[in-house]
Amino acid sequence: MKKKNIIVCLILFLLLGAGLAAYSMENKYLSSSPNDSEADDVLEEYITHIETEANMDEFLEILDTSAWTDEFYSDFEDHVNEEDREKLIAYDINEPECNIEETECTIPTYIRWENLVGEITHFKIIEFEDGWKIQLDPV
Repeated sequence: MKKKNIIVCLILFLLLGAGLAAYSMENKYLSSSPNDSEADDVLEEYITHIETEANMDEFLEILDTSAWTDEFYSDFEDHVNEEDREKLIAYDINEPECNIEETECTIPTYIRWENLVGEITHFKIIEFEDGWKIQLDPV
């Protein structure tokens, strides 16, 4: 009888420990950190450039273009300079999901353009040596 009680208590402690460890890891990954506000600032700057007629050189400083092919770069540049593009009229930046051990955040963002239905876009904000940048993967 005493052995059964000890085994049951041991199993309960192991389950409790595993639960606490899992909670701690989830909290560590999604917790608020100083990265949150910096990532928000970069995304706000990006949205501001989209809303206005941005200088292409200034605009691209916000983006991580290191992995872009020439074709993707020129296609993106043409789109940004397009005169008759739809106007951005609403966006909502949701709470960043930052890994406090890494220098990156993922920010789910709702964007709605004039005469179009909105959509959720996920931006990845990464800290580089020369500052925070938005990474856009070639589509």
